[in-house]
Amino acid sequence: MKWINTNLCYLGDIDNFKLLKDEFDKILSVENIEYKNDQLALQKSKDWDEEKFGREEWCSVGKPSDLPDKYKSNEELFNETIDILKGTYIEQLIIKYNIFKTRCAILSPKSCYTWHFDNWPRIHFVIDSNPKCFFLFGDHKKENLEQGKIYFTDTTDPNGHTAINASWYPRIHIFGNIKSFQDKTWEMTEERKLFNEKEKAKDMRLLYT
Repeated sequence: MKWINTNLCYLGDIDNFKLLKDEFDKILSVENIEYKNDQLALQKSKDWDEEKFGREEWCSVGKPSDLPDKYKSNEELFNETIDILKGTYIEQLIIKYNIFKTRCAILSPKSCYTWHFDNWPRIHFVIDSNPKCFFLFGDHKKENLEQGKIYFTDTTDPNGHTAINASWYPRIHIFGNIKSFQDKTWEMTEERKLFNEKEKAKDMRLLYT
């Protein structure tokens, strides 16, 4: 384990990287996910209303706008591995690192995410990357997360961050939320929920003004 900066810590190599890649490719083929900006839930909630909201509670463009508030504000509910991953190496990693709301994310070439901050810190498993893919943090630190490695990222800072793919190839990560790391614990208190909502509302006002 090695701290790279105050927001990023290298945890080690993925010990069975080939198996992880094989399982990921199987998911892509079964779910018909293309190598473009796309996300797929790898965990679900036990009481999900499939008839009302569809098979996946978090897929592709994100959560449906008509989701009940409990799903919007309680990401810990997404803590059960989807059926296709039962008994897999990916499920072993999810259990080992005690993560929730895990998903795979494909960031297409020549693209980036919006400038934002997250509700929870995360564990990242880097499947495909290269030196032209990197995180950019609010303090302007630019960091490359190397393929085949595992990282802890604290992306909860309201100063924000983004991920950038300035290459010709897809950037692919599996990542999940985590509640505690080393001697620090994060809690989604009502005060923090309200703060996050206000900060994100500011971004929306800037977008439409």
